[in-house]
Amino acid sequence: MPPAKKAPEPAVTLTARVPPEVKAELDKAARQEARTTSSLVAKILLDWLSARQKAKRR
Repeated sequence: MPPAKKAPEPAVTLTARVPPEVKAELDKAARQEARTTSSLVAKILLDWLSARQKAKRR
């Protein structure tokens, strides 16, 4: 029998202040990718952290 899958950790809230034009661009990009603005920002942050980790390994 395969091991039971662990439930994903619940998301936490992160609050950030950005200029209105940045928020508008994030909203537009999220709509174009059929995602929420929150999920787009989370993806951007995860991608940045991943790139940062790769750069540190060099």
